[in-house]
Amino acid sequence: MATAGAYFQRGNVLKNAEYIIRKELLNLLRDDIGTDIDNTPIAELGIDSLDFFEMLLQIEEDYGIEIEIDKLDEKITLQTLVALV
Repeated sequence: MATAGAYFQRGNVLKNAEYIIRKELLNLLRDDIGTDIDNTPIAELGIDSLDFFEMLLQIEEDYGIEIEIDKLDEKITLQTLVALV
């Protein structure tokens, strides 16, 4: 059974992961995107797939945040991506 401390620590990890992934996604997007990136499929944001995977690998290398890449598909959003951490 997980302790309350472990639960809150997991919550902090997810919050930090969401911040980092959001920041990196915004770096790949045009400045004038003007859309809700939380719930829009990443494929619809106009991000090149190679750039996206390089971003994921860089996040893992720089921050130690591992994302289950085998569960990604064209409908993945920022919110579902964070859930894969």
